[in-house]
Amino acid sequence: MQFKFLKNHGFDTPAYIYAFFAFAEIIKNKKNTYECLSIFLFSLSIKITAIFGAPIILYYAYKKLKFIILKSRLFFFLFFLFNIIILSNFINNGCIIYFLEKTCFDQQKVIWAVNKSDIKEISIQTELDTKAYFTQKKITADDYLKKFNWVGDWFKNNFLYKISNFIFTYVALFFIIKFFFKLKFRFLPKRYEILIAGVCLIAWFIKIPTLRYGYFVNTVFIFLVFSGLLSGFDYRFKKKVNIILIFFIIIINIQNYKRIDSEFKRKDTNFFKSFPFYYIPERKFTKLKLNEFYFYQKNDNLIYPCWNIHSPCLERNGITIYKKNNYNFISRGLINNNKN
Repeated sequence: MQFKFLKNHGFDTPAYIYAFFAFAEIIKNKKNTYECLSIFLFSLSIKITAIFGAPIILYYAYKKLKFIILKSRLFFFLFFLFNIIILSNFINNGCIIYFLEKTCFDQQKVIWAVNKSDIKEISIQTELDTKAYFTQKKITADDYLKKFNWVGDWFKNNFLYKISNFIFTYVALFFIIKFFFKLKFRFLPKRYEILIAGVCLIAWFIKIPTLRYGYFVNTVFIFLVFSGLLSGFDYRFKKKVNIILIFFIIIINIQNYKRIDSEFKRKDTNFFKSFPFYYIPERKFTKLKLNEFYFYQKNDNLIYPCWNIHSPCLERNGITIYKKNNYNFISRGLINNNKN
């Protein structure tokens, strides 16, 4: 099941489901803290943007375990799991954390490392997209990111559509729970938790303020604020709980029906052409020969570099092949475009 306010594609949903589960469990029980940390690390391996919520998870873990954490075998397992994730990133792209340029190695030292200029370009393009740059044409990209010039366009195009609806949903849920369970307003101090969540929220807002990348940290912040305002919750009201669950199940199914209906009516490149199979575009590509190897490269204007193109497929020009210790290495360089 997709979250209502997230984009239709990608790995956002499963990553945040695991992150939410880790957070919910770690605030309930001290016994499964290590397991929760493992689950959260797994969510990071799916979607690195879940890292915005890492300080919150680590705070609760430290609060429950304190200095005992360094003496536990499970701590060393977590440390091993964390290094596996780092190693996976390094093998894939030559970076410790892909979107941080400073954590990437130079191609002179690590031949398979991605070009740092490419990382910087992707990072800037992502930041521009999340800050609604492409909805306006009045200001250049460089000036747009300076001195919070982007806030006005972001507010009109991102906040007033997705984020405001997201906040309204939780506010409505807050008052529904208060009404059904007859809870009283009484502020229960969660100063440190709210402060840490607030810092995470600010970091998300400054860097990539779109709900897709901040669903977890926004939800946790709202939860901590609202949970500090209510008291007197009685878990015996099972009938009322069932009524609330049925209400939200109906709402979710109505939204899913609308979404399915809109999928059939869409006219973009991802429309349903042969339902129930997903759309596969017809591609034009070129066969290239370099040394003894053949490659395929797109020869059309579609944004997908290698979708529905034979393998091995090149996303761009500029590779070379050389042999070392009886192994063939493919690296960036000048490609010999011998068409066959």
